[in-house]
Amino acid sequence: MSQVIEFGVRLAGRKAKLTTRFNVIADIAREANYWATKAGAPTVTSDHVEKAIAERIYRVQLIETNSRT
Repeated sequence: MSQVIEFGVRLAGRKAKLTTRFNVIADIAREANYWATKAGAPTVTSDHVEKAIAERIYRVQLIETNSRT
């Protein structure tokens, strides 16, 4: 859970604030659950959350790269 909260703080851009972009946080939580299920893990761990965040960043960068060409 702390990884998801840290991600929300990074989205807000301030240490003392948490983003209100709950749809993005929910997407990360759902994707982390997907990675945990795919790995056969009984619970979602910080590794699954980090994987979900990394995959989201990759997808955003892929869109930016493709839109420049």
